[in-house]
Amino acid sequence: MNKNNYKVNFFDIVIGVLSIVLFLFVTTLLVNLGAGKGGNMVEEREVIKESSDKYKVTQREKEEIYIKVYLTKKDVVETIPLEIYLKGVVASEMPAEFKLEALKAQTVAARTYALSHMKQYKGIPCLKAKEHDADICDSTHCQVYISEAEMKNIWGEDYERYYKKISEAVKLTEGVVITYNGELIDSPYYFAASSGFTENSKEVFSESRPYLTSVQSYGDSDAPKFSSTVKINKMDFIKVIKDNYKGVTLYKSSLMDQVNIIERTDAGNVKEIIIGDVSLKGTEFRKLFSLNSADFILSEEGENLIVYCQGYGHEVGMSQWGANGMAKIGKKYNEILKHYYIGTDTNKIF
Repeated sequence: MNKNNYKVNFFDIVIGVLSIVLFLFVTTLLVNLGAGKGGNMVEEREVIKESSDKYKVTQREKEEIYIKVYLTKKDVVETIPLEIYLKGVVASEMPAEFKLEALKAQTVAARTYALSHMKQYKGIPCLKAKEHDADICDSTHCQVYISEAEMKNIWGEDYERYYKKISEAVKLTEGVVITYNGELIDSPYYFAASSGFTENSKEVFSESRPYLTSVQSYGDSDAPKFSSTVKINKMDFIKVIKDNYKGVTLYKSSLMDQVNIIERTDAGNVKEIIIGDVSLKGTEFRKLFSLNSADFILSEEGENLIVYCQGYGHEVGMSQWGANGMAKIGKKYNEILKHYYIGTDTNKIF
């Protein structure tokens, strides 16, 4: 090998090494710049809406997620970290005295509901929130949300104990949602207490969901409002019916003979009731007279009709008192959710 060849090879090596170093430097710089993009803004999760009830979710690492909440009483939109928002929902929707596993089940249902309404996840905002460029509202139209200040006012000296307990429920289920066939469900409905069985969604909301079918529920009778009685003056009853259904003829003297429950659902709720010559759904009758549930019977007492109800709420999805009953006998939050939402799974997606 002569000296000229040696020099050429030496310089070739030097140039090659410098090229590699430069390449590694530029690559590292670009990666770091990309990682800083967006600050605390959450990247859009890969969620593909395939139908009104199907959101395909792929797990990814995320920064803190925010939800835009329309505060109905203040008429303002507040952007809140999702996990903080969930504390406000659980605090409002379920008694803090409930078992931790019940609170965890409530948290997962609330998180699932929230994500299915968030625009950044290609969810569908509620109608009230959409008008204000928000994802969800803070009323019973969606999920009731209260702030920490409101919690302090409601709980008083129990605030720290209750807040710690609810925070634990949220933390221990961080990122966990309810899925059906690998897809985020959009209707994780819940309510206070059933009359013994939950209701099929199609009987209440005229929409069918395979995971919202009737199941037996235990512990509901522990609810303070499990049983309720409403007394309605007969003339007031007739007026309400006539105001809402034109042309109906009713007589006070034979009113009970003109009110007949025709059919009940598998869960025991009134499916159809005929008043005079008008047919009503049990859910319509419940709304007309502000009843606690559609599982009712009627009787008369002098000048009044007596409506006796069992259960509290629309009775679709998870019974909150039933969830607490299951937690009392040692059931875990995922077992509770799978019991009330048939065929579903719980998955951690962030």
